[in-house]
Parts: sequence; structure tokens; C-alpha cells
Amino acid sequence: MLVVPRKYPYNASYKRMILCGAIVTLMGYCLAQAAMTNDRGLSIDYIINFDTSGATIFYWSLCGFCVLGGLVAILAMVIRRVSPKELEIDDNGITIPYGFMLSKTKRVNFSEISNITETVISRQTFLNLYTPAGKVALMESLLPEKNDYEDIKEFLQLKLKYSH
Repeated sequence: MLVVPRKYPYNASYKRMILCGAIVTLMGYCLAQAAMTNDRGLSIDYIINFDTSGATIFYWSLCGFCVLGGLVAILAMVIRRVSPKELEIDDNGITIPYGFMLSKTKRVNFSEISNITETVISRQTFLNLYTPAGKVALMESLLPEKNDYEDIKEFLQLKLKYSH
């Protein structure tokens, strides 16, 4: 059983950020090679057609988006290092970081929770807390261990069961 107050690190893992950054960087490299050596047009499903220069511009544009993705991965690692985020549970509620780079926090008092559901999308598990102000989602992948997620879920379900 979960003992409160309690704080959990609530951050994406470095391994995932490095992997994502490496993948988009490799994609960017491949697209840059395609752009530099391009000598033909491009047809996308026979709907969008580019001549040689249009295809080259298209490849460079995609390369630019990949470079941007790599920079976002680096920025995410720096932000995590400089300002690690925490999910906090106390006697009255839970505080969950959310938003771009988890830059904001949302406080949910246990008494405000009207329902709890779990959603799985492409192996990503979300615990949805419904309040009069709307829905707040807690992501399993941002917690250090799956057991931490299960403990929090069980604790919140018990709080909901006994508060109503």
C-alpha cells in the first residue's frame, strides 16, 4: 500500500530520448543524402507530383524537420537534467506535471475525482482522472517503474471508492 506524502520522478527516460534523437537524426541524414544526390522527380501516391527541384526541396524540408526533432530530443534531455519533474501525492490530492516538456502542474484533490479510467494506446498506458474541471492524464511511461504506476492506480481507486 502506498504511504503518503510521496514524490515520484515523472520524466521520460534518457534511453528513450537518446533513441528517439538518434532515429530522427539518422532519418535526417538519409534525407539529406537523398536531397544531395537527387536527379529525378517524386510522386506521392500519384496525387502529389514534384519535378526534380521540387523533390529536392521536399527532401531538404523533411531533413529540416528531422534536425528539429533531434534538437527537441537534446532540449528534452537538458531540461530533464536541469529541472527534473516530480509527481507528488499527499493526504489531500495529487499534483501531476503536464504540457510541453512537462512545464506546468495540475493539482487534483481526491474529493474532486468523479471517475478513473485506464486507456492503452499503442502500448502507452494512461490513467485518466475525471474532475468537474476536466480530465487529467497520468502516463505510466513517465514513472520510474511499472509497479509505481500500479501502486498509484490502486491508491487512487481506493480513494475514489471510499470518498463517495
